[in-house]
Amino acid sequence: MTNIRVNNCDGQWAHFGKDSTDWTAWARYDNGQWVAIAPIGQATSGMTAPCYDVDKWAAEGAPAFVTEKMRRCD
Repeated sequence: MTNIRVNNCDGQWAHFGKDSTDWTAWARYDNGQWVAIAPIGQATSGMTAPCYDVDKWAAEGAPAFVTEKMRRCD
């Protein structure tokens, strides 16, 4: 994929997306590689979008740019 833009990254957690689109994704650095964080469903309030288990990632030490911006499921 081309035109990827990193929105936030602290070396362990990252939020990135495709430039000039609304596509974004989350990843965590684990065992020497970046691993995508899979959504657990689709949020339906407002614009339909992937949603995540934010509490799980917060418990695992995710920084504020993850826990405050990652979309929770309704």
